[in-house]
Amino acid sequence: MADAGADDDDDVLCDAPGVLLRQGRGYATVPPFLADAPWPGAARLCHLSLSANKLTSLADLRALPHLQVLDVSRNALESLDGIAQLTNLRVLQAHENRIGKRERCTEALQSLDFLEELWLGSNEIEAPSELLCLEKVATLRVLELGPNPIQDASELGDYRSFVVSLFPRLRWCDGHPITEEDRSDADAFSSSKAGEVARHRLRADERQRDEHGRKKALATPLAKATPARPSPAAATPAAPRLV
Repeated sequence: MADAGADDDDDVLCDAPGVLLRQGRGYATVPPFLADAPWPGAARLCHLSLSANKLTSLADLRALPHLQVLDVSRNALESLDGIAQLTNLRVLQAHENRIGKRERCTEALQSLDFLEELWLGSNEIEAPSELLCLEKVATLRVLELGPNPIQDASELGDYRSFVVSLFPRLRWCDGHPITEEDRSDADAFSSSKAGEVARHRLRADERQRDEHGRKKALATPLAKATPARPSPAAATPAAPRLV
């Protein structure tokens, strides 16, 4: 295949009209043509796969106004920062990463008004308050969180009932369809003392994390006041070769 970085023809770069599959290319960062390098095809991209690479961040991902399906599974992502601008996204596959290593790792999802499927299994999501970030994704139909430490969080009480109660439109959760019995159990849990305690604990946890975030933000400018001198031996890493 010709070097994609040397060819301005986006039809050569795409695997099909609006579809770009770049699995297992060894990318450690978002490729330049999906970041800030000119690429006419970006405006028409509907389906993007960057799975099985070495990505640690999506912060440099450019706005892709028509993207509906994004697969970033099997990377090394610690958060979903960078996807908030993908405003038409319907399906996000981000399983088998390290999401959860950073606080508020799912916060960017709040901006995705049309998200229907969210695959986050086999990550490191532990804080129950991450569910409150997801709560604002009102269109969610499919949610895969297992396995993650959050499933064993004692603060949630009955994990499945709590999750089902958060998402009234959910049809599938952790490998199983949402049944009428699930809905009935979720309604009973939501109105019970245990459900009330679970919600109170999560709101308190969220407030504590917000306060911690504000203190951290206030401390950051002080830390940057005296920048460290760059090491003369440090070299600027070469951009990955696009193939």
